[in-house]
Amino acid sequence: MAPTLYSDDVSPPCRAVLWTAKLIGLDLTVKNTSLFNKEHLTDDFLKINPGHTLPTLVDGRLKLAESRAICRYLINKYAPNHDLYPENPDLRAMIDRFLDFDLGSLYTSIAGYFYPVYFYGKSEFDEVLGNKIKSSLELLSVFLGDEKYLGGNKLCLGDVNVASSLSTLEVMGYDLTSFPKVEAYYNNLKTLKYFKEVHDNGITSFKSFVDKIKASKK
Repeated sequence: MAPTLYSDDVSPPCRAVLWTAKLIGLDLTVKNTSLFNKEHLTDDFLKINPGHTLPTLVDGRLKLAESRAICRYLINKYAPNHDLYPENPDLRAMIDRFLDFDLGSLYTSIAGYFYPVYFYGKSEFDEVLGNKIKSSLELLSVFLGDEKYLGGNKLCLGDVNVASSLSTLEVMGYDLTSFPKVEAYYNNLKTLKYFKEVHDNGITSFKSFVDKIKASKK
């Protein structure tokens, strides 16, 4: 029986899991759960995940939240030693570093800067967090160096998750031209297998929602 993923395409972390599953050839039973309609707050969903977050995975008795944990679990169980997350401890440690960077710095700064204004009614952006986005992108540029991917010449799980975070900047209309390595890196990721299939609808829907909020604030 295929694992079940509770997901909403507008959510960048959900899309990271969906892309991971596609890349390892794993079929998921996807249950669309609308964030905008607050379906993640229903009693039935809270029994599965009291933290009311998406994505949430159910695989047998296992109920697992947090996108990066889900990605790692799916590879460990269904595609061990896949190039996205190889078992070599040195390579895996570096990928874990990129995943932690994405969670602790890049995505956190993006969400912290944009979401309060567009979703929670805050009137002004936090300049400190705006600078944090810039410093995260500068560090991402350093991580990339002259390589095509974070792991060198092969796509890794760090890239998959960072791609979702960068897609949020695309939704928000953030200009990456000051970070040419990151801009080229993201543009390349968008050409890869399954990216459009997984991301395009969510990016379009998310952008439409944000654009309406932007228009209402003028």
